[in-house]
This record gives sequence, structure tokens and C-alpha cells, in this order.
Amino acid sequence: MEHELEMLMSFVVKDTPDILITGCALRDSLGLANAKCTATDCEKVDDCVALNPAMPFLPLRRFDVWVVDFSEFKMSIGYVFELASQTLRDMGVLAIFNTAPDDNIAISYGFQPLHHGAWHYYLKG
Repeated sequence: MEHELEMLMSFVVKDTPDILITGCALRDSLGLANAKCTATDCEKVDDCVALNPAMPFLPLRRFDVWVVDFSEFKMSIGYVFELASQTLRDMGVLAIFNTAPDDNIAISYGFQPLHHGAWHYYLKG
């Protein structure tokens, strides 16, 4: 995952981006201690954003990067792009893995595909 993280950061225009990661274990494994993470149970986790699985939403605070592990986020790909369009700042980067997103859906929500590989990267325009 180190290569994917390096590629992600190459797309980010800020020196110290605000990062949101779906899955607190993923945040820890990526070594991004300064990032916020999402989980259904945030009681014992620092910098965690509670995510209700029955009605997921993200905070109104804007992020520069959102990393989505689809094995942790059980929603449709369209819903991911909808949330990302509300959550990411302009020029924000969305990284998705453990699924194959449809570029047509991404484009319909105003995202530009940047790269497809183990992770799929999109830029919010």
C-alpha cells in the first residue's frame, strides 16, 4: 500500500492536507496518525468520525483527501461519489479500493478520473 499512498499524495496540492480514511485500522496501517477516520464505534478511537451504517453521512467539515476501503463501506458507488462531492474541497482527491468504480458515475458527480490501479483516484473539480 505504500506505493498507492505515494501516488495519492502526488495528486494532492496542499502540503498538509486534511485526510479522512474509512476504517480506523486502515489509518493506522497506512501510518497516517494525523488523519481522521470513520467507524461505526468511535468510543475508544482518537480522531474518529462516527458513521451510522443505517444512514451514513459525513461531517460538514471539508477534507482534501478521502480514502475509501469498500470492504469497510457497504454503500453503492454512486453514494460514495455523492458523499465525496459534499465532503471534499474543490481539488480534493478521492481514493477508492476493493471495488471497480464506474467512471461515468464519477463524471456525473463532477469527478475527473486520475488513475486506475490497485486504488482508483478521482479529482473533485
